[in-house]
Order: sequence, then structure tokens, then C-alpha cells
Amino acid sequence: MNLTEADVLRIKRAAAYVETHDTDQVLAELFPDLTETERTDISSHLAFDHTAVLVFPDTLEGLREELDRLGFEPGAVNPSVVVRGRLARRYGSTVAESPVAIVHLGVAGRSVEIFALPVPPDSPLEAVAADERESEHEAHHAFAATEAPVRFEERTGAVPDGGGYNAHERVTVRYFRTRSNARFELRLSGDAARGAGNCATSHTPPAPGRAQNPYGA
Repeated sequence: MNLTEADVLRIKRAAAYVETHDTDQVLAELFPDLTETERTDISSHLAFDHTAVLVFPDTLEGLREELDRLGFEPGAVNPSVVVRGRLARRYGSTVAESPVAIVHLGVAGRSVEIFALPVPPDSPLEAVAADERESEHEAHHAFAATEAPVRFEERTGAVPDGGGYNAHERVTVRYFRTRSNARFELRLSGDAARGAGNCATSHTPPAPGRAQNPYGA
């Protein structure tokens, strides 16, 4: 089997979250201190785009076909430059030249964003997979941004947590952490359907402890 039962369950939980939450609900979970008026103002600049999860198939070959057999609607499988860089900084030579793929599953007009690090049986990468499943460093919710809300970081208490540009998807991502250590992303793309912007950063600080699971499990 390409994907483990545990990772299939994590994907299904993420898909259920995307299907049952809108922009206002996600903002309310991430920023419980915001007033309804403040959330409304911020949501006029952002739209809930996806929930992301990192999984560990034994190989990338046939991943798209397996996701299709599981009843999802997978898009193209592309290299994930940003997440591969984050993993390399956390685990060094253990990750070595291992590829990391990214594929979006269409869900309720949004998507589940799957990052996939292949972990062959008995590979040292099994320890990486165990740590990442426990810590959920790469799990997050994401918003497509037409423009950055005014004084966004000041108003929400969000702290920058790295990011970068993926030329394969033509998208710039900016990661943040909330006061409760939940991760989220602003997605700035040249594609009008996903919003546009020119924000970018290549700095990725160490993850401060265990991340909050974004889909409540």
C-alpha cells in the first residue's frame, strides 16, 4: 500500500474540515480575540483556501492514482520547494536529496493540500515521519489573499514563520503562527483565481514546540 491507514485518516479529517468550515469560522478558531467586526474586515481581504497535511507514502509513484481510488479529486503532483527546504533545515542529512511532492485535492470549492515525503520501508526517514506526525509542523490552514489586511500582524498577534516562492505552482506563501501556536498561511499567487500579491520571505525560524493540530484531532 502506498499510503498508510493513519495518513489516509489524516487526509480524510482534513477534507472533512474543509467541507464544513468557511473563512469566518477558520478565522474565529485561529484568532478568538478578534471581534466580529474585525473578522469581517480581515475576511474582506482573505478567503479560506485549503487545509494542509504532510503524509509519508513509501513512494511517490502512483500517488495520484491512489488518491483517486480513495475517492478524492487530485490535481497534478508537483515538487514542493518550500516544504522540502523546511524539512531539510529541521532534519539535515537525514532528508538528504529526498523529494517532497505537493498535490491538491478538490473539496467543496477549496482543497486539501497534501505534501508527500516518500519513506521507503526500513529507511532512516521513518523517524522523520514519526516526528512529523506527532508535531504536525507542516499542518496548517491557508488563505488566498487579494492583499494583506492593514496592520494584519499587529491586529492578530501573528508571528512570521517563514515562506518562499514555488515556481512550479507560481505561488508565494507566507507562513505565520498564532498566539496559541497554530500555523496558517497567506497564499499569494499570480493566478487571479487564487489572489495576487508580492509578499515573500525566505527566512524560516525553528518551529516553537508542538504545533496546534489545525483540524481539531
